[in-house]
Amino acid sequence: EEPEPSAAQMADSPGNSGIKILPVPTDKTQFIHGLIRSGQRIRANGHVVIVGDVNPGAELIADGSIVVMGALRGKAHAGYAGDERAVIAALSLQPTLLAIAKVVNLPPEEGLEKAGYPEKARLLAGKIVIEPLTD
Repeated sequence: EEPEPSAAQMADSPGNSGIKILPVPTDKTQFIHGLIRSGQRIRANGHVVIVGDVNPGAELIADGSIVVMGALRGKAHAGYAGDERAVIAALSLQPTLLAIAKVVNLPPEEGLEKAGYPEKARLLAGKIVIEPLTD
C-alpha cells in the first residue's frame, strides 16, 4: 500500500499550475470552525483563522495575523507580541476594536459600515488602515 501524497506533492503535480503549498507547523496557525460567541476569548501563539463569524463581545488575540472567514464584529488584536507586519482580514470587517502590535483603533461611534467586500487592516506609517482585500 502506497502512502498518501502530501499536500506539497499534490500541489507540484501536473495540472496544478505550479501552486506551492508549504507545510505549516500546526502550533503556528490555529484553525477554529464555528461561531465565536460574546464572552469567548481566543488566544493564539501564532496566526488564527476563524471559519465562521465573531460576534460582538468576543475577543481574538494572536501573536500573528487574524483571518475571519465570516463577519468580524468583536475585538481583534493581531501582532500581540509586537509583530507590526500582522494583518486582520475578514469577509465582513465590522469590529468593536482593532489593534495591531501596540496600535489600537476604535471604530467611529456610529460603527463601521459594511463594505460589501472582504477587507484587511494593516499598519501603515504607524496607523491602522483598512483597505479592500486584494492580492
